[in-house]
Amino acid sequence: MLIKFIRTGVVFLAIFLVMSAMNLHLIHPKSGLGSAIGSASSSLDLVKKEKNYQINDRVIVNARGNQPTPWLGQIKGSTPDAYIIDSDRALITIPKESISGKNEVLIPFFGYLYSLFGK
Repeated sequence: MLIKFIRTGVVFLAIFLVMSAMNLHLIHPKSGLGSAIGSASSSLDLVKKEKNYQINDRVIVNARGNQPTPWLGQIKGSTPDAYIIDSDRALITIPKESISGKNEVLIPFFGYLYSLFGK
């Protein structure tokens, strides 16, 4: 029993280290664009931080406004120091440093579990 517990811990540690090496992390968005499977708040996002983002990239934004943060949006345009982001409510201009990363994978329904057990 103890060996199985240790083996499970080693597997989770290995997954965490690989994700860190690849500059990937999990984020639970509080609001924003959803998908056909569910809302952003019911999902977890696997996010990768990049230097520059392209138009139509789905990104996680950590900027206060009319939505709880972090939230999921889609880039619709850019200026030299900001992005124009489409959220589920409006087009919002966000400074480039407020972007947490590009949405690589949306994991539906795991946001509910995260809401129960995590902060």
